[in-house]
Amino acid sequence: MSARDVVMRQTDYDEVTATNKLQEHGGDVKAVIREFLGVSNLQNKPKNNPKSTQQEIYKQLRTFLY
Repeated sequence: MSARDVVMRQTDYDEVTATNKLQEHGGDVKAVIREFLGVSNLQNKPKNNPKSTQQEIYKQLRTFLY
């Protein structure tokens, strides 16, 4: 079973389109399927840094005062 077959099973792409999409994404099957489904890439999201309670309080105060 090739990556192209997996993409064709999970999407409605034909052989040519599946092959082209795999080349676009460097052979990453998950990326092709995510694009087909319209799901944003989770790796590009900025990570939410955990903040202490004090940092969050002062951030809210600064936002409120300005």
